[in-house]
Amino acid sequence: MFPLATGLMLVLHFEGISGDLPHVYSGAGSTVLLPCGTSPSSTTTACSGTAWYFKTDGHYTTVVSLGKVVKRLPQASRMSLDPNCSLVIRSIAVEDAGLYMCGQDGYHMTFMSVLKISEHPVPWEDEEVQLQCSLWRPADLGPCLLTSIRWVNETGAVLHGESEGHQADIQGDCSSFLNVTRQALHSTNYTCQLLDEHNYVTTEVVYTPDTDLWAGSEAWPVLYGWSRVVGLILLVGVTVTVSRHGGQ
Repeated sequence: MFPLATGLMLVLHFEGISGDLPHVYSGAGSTVLLPCGTSPSSTTTACSGTAWYFKTDGHYTTVVSLGKVVKRLPQASRMSLDPNCSLVIRSIAVEDAGLYMCGQDGYHMTFMSVLKISEHPVPWEDEEVQLQCSLWRPADLGPCLLTSIRWVNETGAVLHGESEGHQADIQGDCSSFLNVTRQALHSTNYTCQLLDEHNYVTTEVVYTPDTDLWAGSEAWPVLYGWSRVVGLILLVGVTVTVSRHGGQ
């Protein structure tokens, strides 16, 4: 088995040359295979000498020991080893972003970053929704390129600036924002793409609206209108009640 102490020394040694290490990019919810670098030796039985370590936020965690996933970990049910002792992670989450190291006859280190789309309401804009696409990545890698994340629609057209139904390219730190109308959100699928330094797509994630949650975009103005009417009726009722008590 590859000793943890030796592994941590190697991590510290290689942190200064993180740009030379392999990097895997994944969309949230997908499945990733992280190679161990070498197949188990003939003297090793079914990865019994394999260990995997995970580093995030400066903390190191053993996720595989003696060829077995550590069961007490929250992500254990999503992890397994393939016959080559590569680490398989299913239903990728942002918490999985970090540095992974496989210890076997030698060592193999891989960075993994996760791309995810989240949805937020737009203050004072009941007919708009903001989609945020963020790249969750190890802190060792430094800042993102501001042009590394872009939005495309279902036809593959890149969304720039403000157009009918959307407003794109509001950039943040490792994030890009897309404001869309609720009507456009129901009629179009939006994809967030991560580009490398040569503008090639390294990974992408598609946002598909929850039809149960947003069913019937036409119903939103009606529901919003009725909520205002009900609120006004309640306000008038409270005002009348207070006035009567004041008169008494």
